[in-house]
Amino acid sequence: YGHQEGVYVSGLIHHQTVSGLAYDSTYYYVCGSEEGGFSAEHSFKTPPKPSAEATVTFAVVGDLGQTRFSRINVQAMISDPSLTSLVLVGDLSYADSASKPSNDYPCSQTRWDSWFDMVEPLVSQMPLMTCPGNHEIEAGQPEPGTNTRFLAYTARLRLPGADPLFYSYDYGPVHFLMLNNYMPFAEGSPQHDFVKEDLAAVNRAVTPWLVATFHAPWYNSNMHHHDEAQEVGMREAMEDLFHRHEVDIVFSGHVHNYERMHPVYRRRPTPGAVTYINVGDGGNREGPA
Repeated sequence: YGHQEGVYVSGLIHHQTVSGLAYDSTYYYVCGSEEGGFSAEHSFKTPPKPSAEATVTFAVVGDLGQTRFSRINVQAMISDPSLTSLVLVGDLSYADSASKPSNDYPCSQTRWDSWFDMVEPLVSQMPLMTCPGNHEIEAGQPEPGTNTRFLAYTARLRLPGADPLFYSYDYGPVHFLMLNNYMPFAEGSPQHDFVKEDLAAVNRAVTPWLVATFHAPWYNSNMHHHDEAQEVGMREAMEDLFHRHEVDIVFSGHVHNYERMHPVYRRRPTPGAVTYINVGDGGNREGPA
């Protein structure tokens, strides 16, 4: 993988599937081997069984980066004993634009390593569920760079479903739909087909809350990132599906200011429609919009 310091080779990236876990239970674990040594002991708690009576508390963050403000936010989440999950709505490490010492190689893949070091104390004890943002694309660089979109993101993060770039999961009383503005989303695309089938299959008696996330917001009154093609095009392709299946909330990032909409459908306030929340700036180097 080409980046600003030359050819980057990662350390060992290891994924492990653990099955047979009980709901609402605490598990302790270590990572490593006899030969290489083991990590400190960590623990996590599994969510309650999906049901309308279950309760969960999760954090939603966007555009986190790795500045001192990012670290303050991570520490605040570590200090909150009620949190059981972190949902990150795109733009994680900013490895694609860390410092740009060279126009030829703007990527610094070591920034992925330092980002995971920063979030490890948090995500070692709870699920990290992500959707990709524009800073995860990392493609179109000259050799020895990569032309494979989302290469580092998909190599480092193992997420549920057949495609790690869009998927869904249940967490307590919530069904989460995690999508991607930066790949095909029009009718007939794999992502659109997935959304249509997934929404039709949701059992609201079991997961009464239906939450969608994607990086670039469909609605945004800020002058920054206003009505970009990835926002307007995806809205035109999927808004009717969201409205028909009564999605409750959409969380997005991208715009580095917080904004919460009245329920809206087809650009008009509509009681009972989707509530859109743009979560603001999690601390990245670009600062507020």
